[in-house]
Amino acid sequence: LPVFEGYGLSECSSVTTLNTPLNEKIGSVGKALPNRNIRISKDEEIEININQSVRYLGIKTETSTWLKTGDLGHIDDEGYLFINGRKKNVLITSYGRNISPEWPESLILGTGLFAQALVVGDGKPYLSAILVPVSNQIPTSSVTTAIDQINEQLPDYAQIKSWFTSSAFTLENHLATANGRLKREQITSQYALKIESLYETAGV
Repeated sequence: LPVFEGYGLSECSSVTTLNTPLNEKIGSVGKALPNRNIRISKDEEIEININQSVRYLGIKTETSTWLKTGDLGHIDDEGYLFINGRKKNVLITSYGRNISPEWPESLILGTGLFAQALVVGDGKPYLSAILVPVSNQIPTSSVTTAIDQINEQLPDYAQIKSWFTSSAFTLENHLATANGRLKREQITSQYALKIESLYETAGV
């Protein structure tokens, strides 16, 4: 079946950009629809022009005509939008590098060996990962090889230098939402001591 990636928000009545059979670029979420105007702010946040105020119960009404999406991205010379990650998830290493964890996470999940992955490293000299293998039968050697191959695709500052495996993050253990989205703060809080031990082992 033909599959075309797009991007949208409920605040914008859903679809905002879309790849089509005539205009498609793998890795992007397509071009803006004819009735959509998109821009990238100085801090790389995606902003979308809206015709009416956004209202949520109990939250101050957003009156700006440009909606701040909370997503980071860029638009290439041909008008295709690329999503880099969530603004609130950005990790800032001790060397001052700003890194969207979704970047290495997508490569980790792309190996097919892992059901879930969470990259950490805020305030640390390098990145580490919490990995949930698709099976308990996957040997440590295979995980190590996969991470080494992923690191070959990343610049030094975004490479995964250490990691450990975990049981699944689920709705039942309060580490994921009903639609499977990871609860980053809860996970890093629950595994705080184990994460810290990764850096202590390295003498950091």
